[in-house]
Amino acid sequence: MSQAISADIPVPYLNSGWGITVVNSIEGALRTTNAHFVYSYHQKINSDFYISYGLGLGLLQQAVNSTELITPEGLYGENTISHNDLLLNNENFSGIAPSLNSGVLIRFKKIYAGISFDSGNFLNSSYSDLNVSVATPVKIALISHYEFMLGDSWSLIPSVQYKTGIKYHQFDVGVAADWNNFIELGINWRGYNKETFDAFVGIVALKLNEKLKFTYSYDYTLSEFNNISKGSHEIGIQYAIKSLIRKPSDVKKIYNTRYL
Repeated sequence: MSQAISADIPVPYLNSGWGITVVNSIEGALRTTNAHFVYSYHQKINSDFYISYGLGLGLLQQAVNSTELITPEGLYGENTISHNDLLLNNENFSGIAPSLNSGVLIRFKKIYAGISFDSGNFLNSSYSDLNVSVATPVKIALISHYEFMLGDSWSLIPSVQYKTGIKYHQFDVGVAADWNNFIELGINWRGYNKETFDAFVGIVALKLNEKLKFTYSYDYTLSEFNNISKGSHEIGIQYAIKSLIRKPSDVKKIYNTRYL
């Protein structure tokens, strides 16, 4: 189970954007929470070529609820939890450390390509009450997509994403179709051979107006986890508030003919 919330605002005077992101994920007994301040800078090379740089700096916290763990030597009854493990001497323990991520995105006409780097936590998380430290692995992602116009109403956007933790790798290939910037339908395939096939994903996005957008996706599990997993659902809501920070050229002008 995961929850994510983010907010950002453009700062045209500085050709940049500022924002915050908070992501909370629960996997069994492990909970991981990331909170970041994010910054981006956008550089225009010419009318067709843009480069954007992004940086996120924040904190990563990991917590373990040991009551949800089962050890080989443990004793477990209706009202009894005894792990018989020297490391698990506390019901709950956690660690916290700073974290850093960064990225570059290049846009040339309708082509987008980028790379992101997630350092995890560049200082190991030291768990309270335990003589243990945990390092989150570095993650690197490469993304690219291209937008084809199909007449006046439809556009087709194929995309590819490659993610690696150095030791393990994953490909995500998909295509989305957009109609009048109102409804978007997409499919994705995650994996690159029979050992890594992970999921087939269907996506629907509905943009009701210039401010409000809803997104829904369903991951159908293809790996051996389908014995215990019936897939996963993801729901997203995006709402845009009119920016209070605008360039002078963006401000609507009313000319008074008396003084022309």
